[in-house]
Amino acid sequence: MRRILIHKEKEVTDLHDAEAALSKSYPEIVEVIKTLIFSKDDVETTIFDGSTEKLVEVDILTKMNVLLLLSDLDISDKYISLLTSIYDFTKKNDDYKIVWIPIVEEWTLELQEKFETLRGKMSWYMVAKTSAPIAGIKYVKEDWEFDGKPMLVDGDRG
Repeated sequence: MRRILIHKEKEVTDLHDAEAALSKSYPEIVEVIKTLIFSKDDVETTIFDGSTEKLVEVDILTKMNVLLLLSDLDISDKYISLLTSIYDFTKKNDDYKIVWIPIVEEWTLELQEKFETLRGKMSWYMVAKTSAPIAGIKYVKEDWEFDGKPMLVDGDRG
C-alpha cells in the first residue's frame, strides 16, 4: 500500500516508509483509518457522511480508493471549494472517496462549533465525534510532519 502526500504548495513526498508500521498490521485503508481516528477502546466506529448527513460505519470504505484530508479548523472556503470540485469529479466517476480528519489537540465548545460550520460546507465523509483528539494525532504530526496546512493523503493500493 503506497500513499502520496500532497501539501497545499504542491510538494509531493513518498510516505511509504512513514506508514510502514501501519501497513504491516493494517493492510486495508479502512484499518488505517480506524487506527488513525479511533482509540482501541472505541466500540463505535462510525464516520459522518456529509452527502446524506447520516452516520455510517467506516467499513463502507472497504475496497474503495480514499483520499484522507488532514487539516486543522483554519481551512479556507477557497480550499473547500477546490475540494468540492475534486469531490464532484470523483463522485461522477466513483473513483475516490474523501474523508476529512480534523487535527485538533484539544476540543473546546468554540472549536466544536467551528467544526459544525465547516462540516455543513462539506459533502464528503468525515470524523463523526469531536470530543477528543484523533487516536493517531501524534503519528500524523510527527511521521507525516503535519504542520496545520491542509493536505491530502492518497490511499492508492498500487
